[in-house]
Amino acid sequence: MTHLAHRTHLYSFTLFALLLSGLAAIVAAERLTADITGDNAVDLQDLRALAEDWLDPACEIPGCPADLDGQNGVDLADLGLLAEQWDRRAQSLVISEFMASNGSKEPLEAGELLDEDGDSSDWIEIHNTAEVPIELGGWYLTIDPDEPAGWRFPDGVSLEPGAFLVVFASGKNRATAGAELHTDFRLNADNPHYLALVYPDGHTIAHDYEPTFPDQLSDISYGLHQYSRSLVATGQPVAYRVPSEADAGLDWTSYDYSDATWPRSTAALGFGLGAEPMVAYNDCIWREDQYIGDHVTTYGIGSAFPGLTSGPLVDHNTGQEMPVTVTFTQTGDVNWQPDAANGGHDCAPGTDAYNTFHGITDMTGVIYYGNVGWTIDLTFSGLDPMTEYTFATSAARCNYDDRNTIYTLLGTDSYANASTPGVDVLADNRVRFNTGDNYEEGYVARWSGIRAADGAFTVRAEADPGSPEGRKAYSFDVFMLQGGIRGSALQDEMLGVNASLWSRQAFELDAGERDLFNTLTLRVRYEDGFVAYLNGVEIARDNAPAIAAWNAHAPSDRPEEQALDWVSLDVSDYLHLLREGTNVLAVHGLNDAAADGDFLLQAELLAASGLGVPQYFTQPTPGAFNVSGAVGLVGDTKFNIDRGFFENPFQVEITTDTEGATIRYTTDGSAPSETHGQIYDPAQPVIISTTTTLRALAHKPGWIPSNVDTQTYIFLNDVIQQPASPPGFPSSWGSAAADYAMNPTHVSAHADTIVSDLRSLPTMSLVMDRDDLFGPSGIYSNPRNSGTVWERPGSIELILSDGST
Repeated sequence: MTHLAHRTHLYSFTLFALLLSGLAAIVAAERLTADITGDNAVDLQDLRALAEDWLDPACEIPGCPADLDGQNGVDLADLGLLAEQWDRRAQSLVISEFMASNGSKEPLEAGELLDEDGDSSDWIEIHNTAEVPIELGGWYLTIDPDEPAGWRFPDGVSLEPGAFLVVFASGKNRATAGAELHTDFRLNADNPHYLALVYPDGHTIAHDYEPTFPDQLSDISYGLHQYSRSLVATGQPVAYRVPSEADAGLDWTSYDYSDATWPRSTAALGFGLGAEPMVAYNDCIWREDQYIGDHVTTYGIGSAFPGLTSGPLVDHNTGQEMPVTVTFTQTGDVNWQPDAANGGHDCAPGTDAYNTFHGITDMTGVIYYGNVGWTIDLTFSGLDPMTEYTFATSAARCNYDDRNTIYTLLGTDSYANASTPGVDVLADNRVRFNTGDNYEEGYVARWSGIRAADGAFTVRAEADPGSPEGRKAYSFDVFMLQGGIRGSALQDEMLGVNASLWSRQAFELDAGERDLFNTLTLRVRYEDGFVAYLNGVEIARDNAPAIAAWNAHAPSDRPEEQALDWVSLDVSDYLHLLREGTNVLAVHGLNDAAADGDFLLQAELLAASGLGVPQYFTQPTPGAFNVSGAVGLVGDTKFNIDRGFFENPFQVEITTDTEGATIRYTTDGSAPSETHGQIYDPAQPVIISTTTTLRALAHKPGWIPSNVDTQTYIFLNDVIQQPASPPGFPSSWGSAAADYAMNPTHVSAHADTIVSDLRSLPTMSLVMDRDDLFGPSGIYSNPRNSGTVWERPGSIELILSDGST
């Protein structure tokens, strides 16, 4: 007891002493030996881990994690090593994501990647989590734990702070700085193995997946969980003011300052530089009895739509045609509905959708679902490849709480997701929200910074196949496209009056959200200078005077060719300024003179998390932050009784090897999901007493669910008596009357042998959605149609006469 008490006292004293140490230091590219918790920092988490081992009698001998020097157990020497490295962050490179089974092919979708030879080579992504550039020359990648000095990075390859580098694991062995990099090994998804990034000394492991990475799936990547969010993005409203002498001394950068009387713009703030303001709005479901703003187009699509599906956009500010054409296309026979009684309406005041579209477009009516697998593509062409665009859309039926729409951005070279907080971000280019209601939420799918080298991009809408309502969802009530960098009447207010402009953009953080982030990036485009503030505290500046008064100007004229390029600044040291609730990014824009005819101010703020637990990613993101993924794969469901022919009732038990997983099952032929089907109770096995298709899926929060397994149990005495018109089945197959019964004449004529006769034949069980098989667009009702558009998901089982399957 005396020994433990002594150690407890020493721990308390040391904690006080360490907290008095100086500012955080940045360590060179070396391993932090005192990083007990492995989070690339030496902090209170490591001190806590050392204290726990210090108090553990088992750690008085070598072997515990906190025995940093590997001698004499956890003692004062280890405490001294921790103190030497206290409050340090390692310069760290990690394998943030890799793809071991790349099935990419042209045309490429989001997350797909081919190498320079057009091959779908596997790839490895390296991420620099440090605050300074790191020289990669001399580092190694290896798949053999006994040979850490494997494939060597060439000299001259460096990685900027927060940047990513993709290396193809193709076996082609190409190692030239400035060119595409290829390792001399390949990844093997079918036989998982070791993978590591090794320091230039050839033996110290910087990051690894050991002893092997887990089983890999085609087109599903694996790596470290990361989280990013655009706190302030292009296209969101920005309040601005040209200050006057009366404003001198105002605390205008504070989060609680009221800017209610300031003008708003959804575009960059500026004038000159040879550009004109351009922003276009479209009401996709408009009728003459509904309101509409000036210079708003009404292109749409769907059955009963009377208007044009394609045409030029119109600048909302001037009424002039833009050089951009929009085109709607669809598959699956979607419908157009303008009636308020059977459609949506504007979202609630104060929501993102209300603030973006109200007073300009009317959200009454809907473009609603068609057949299973319907899609609507909204394609923009004639875009300027050098211009960044912002796209936003919303929809609201305002009656249903389970009709989810997925919007996917396709064909772009760069973009940033800036959708309303709360929207499900499936990938940076793929979002989902409930369009069946959306009144209170007012969600908007939005992307900013869109560039397309070929002058075109597409936004696709489709129903979430995993939602309870399946094909039922809505899309594109309204949309906005903003391009160019001019979007306010600022020139008349500022030019010749003041070289200074104040701007404020507010954003919200939920409780605990600030703690998710460990990087904060400010992106700015400006002409000529700026000073940026977060919640009243200065975080960045360039080309600005020491004191930025209300009438300050930039000391010099910044080259015009630099103004249109984004400048990214790491402001992670100011993460502590973020607060729960309302936050404000305030930026003081500076022209070099009040009479200068060129001015620009545009700012974005991005927050991201660093490293987390390894997960699968159903949406790969090579060269970018990983989006929400899955911790692992849920094991397949298993049945104690397999498919076949039966005469007497029995009980079926369903299991999975994944601890804590929930099993859902159906007996009506529909595919179970995380939200559909009965929850299986191990204490109450499923009773089978008649011909039944039993389908099951296992799922667990944060994991990729198992596939759907199907077992068909056939009672032949039921089969020979099944009715001609069973309840719930279509009464016709196309133009023919439906008849589901066996021919009663044949059954009667062979009554003594019909059951054994049927058992002697190979039997195929085809299980799928009823409408997909027998409905108006079903494959059975349309036997002469073919091609991929007529493919339908299902399960096929073959039961042979000897009972084998």
